[in-house]
Amino acid sequence: MAVPAVITDLLVAAASNSPAGTDTVTSSTGPDEYFRAHAAIVRRLHAKGADVASAATVDLGAINDGTYVKITGTTTITSFGTIAAGVERTLLFADALTLTHDVLKIILPGAANIVTAAEDVAVFVSEGAGLWRCKSYQRKAVPPSVPLDASVVTAKIADLAVTTAKIADDAVTYAKIQNVSATDKLLGRATAGAGDVEEIACTPFARTVLDDADAVTARATLGVQYRSNIVAKSNGIAADKTEYLDSGASYAAIGDAEFAVSVPGTLKNMYANSSGAPGAGQSFAYTLFKNGAAQTLTCTISDPNTSANDTTNTVTVAPGDKIAIRCVTSATAATKLHHISMELTSI
Repeated sequence: MAVPAVITDLLVAAASNSPAGTDTVTSSTGPDEYFRAHAAIVRRLHAKGADVASAATVDLGAINDGTYVKITGTTTITSFGTIAAGVERTLLFADALTLTHDVLKIILPGAANIVTAAEDVAVFVSEGAGLWRCKSYQRKAVPPSVPLDASVVTAKIADLAVTTAKIADDAVTYAKIQNVSATDKLLGRATAGAGDVEEIACTPFARTVLDDADAVTARATLGVQYRSNIVAKSNGIAADKTEYLDSGASYAAIGDAEFAVSVPGTLKNMYANSSGAPGAGQSFAYTLFKNGAAQTLTCTISDPNTSANDTTNTVTVAPGDKIAIRCVTSATAATKLHHISMELTSI
């Protein structure tokens, strides 16, 4: 047997290796050559070989200067060549490339391709006939306990092993929450005391209220209206006068009679009555004023009537608007008492 050069030149059975006692010793096959060759082979088992560029076939069996090899480049690898079963190589990847899973050439964890990253490390062992098996794969950026794709494998999680402290903030999406049993369900708790989340029945109508932005919109959805009567009256007002009424008296100056509304809404349906007719050919005219300006809400009592109304016109008001009722008596109208009411509606 010639002096061995690489580990595959050695045989598993000790008796099958040289030199045997019957071998002829020459200057090139003496015991010292064998000793040095064996020493070199053993040392290379723990040495780094030369860098190898990625290719479709990276012949690991042809790498004999060390078992720790850096693979450079990004070319997809589909084969590691052929060498005797049991030979191992540790690979350090310098770049991102694809290792192709193939039950006849390269067997990878999870039976799936692996996309490497710089500084990932893998150990492969030959099973002979060109088949290599990945014994281990360590990603630089992922702890050893995490699968290669960084996913959480349900079957590997022990009961109660995942606590809320191990879940990143905002990591649980709506899609990962248990489905509700039907339409129109709210999640909360109807049972007294603390406990699990429960489904609370809702209705399509209730949803129309839940999405309302404010109280005004909610009242409109519900059809709820705030209604109030605004009443103004006066003592007797003589002929040919212009006076402004509040809730109990009349004044020559509008500022003395004005009062502010407290809610937004609409003034409508003005009704006026007097304690008697204004007299032949005479009249009592009533006009709503808002913030010092005459509005369209108005009515007039003409002789021989004692009442009038305006159910057509409306006036919009906001909180803080000041209103008053003006009463104008004609030139020779009788002195009478005056009562005016209006409806304020607010959603």
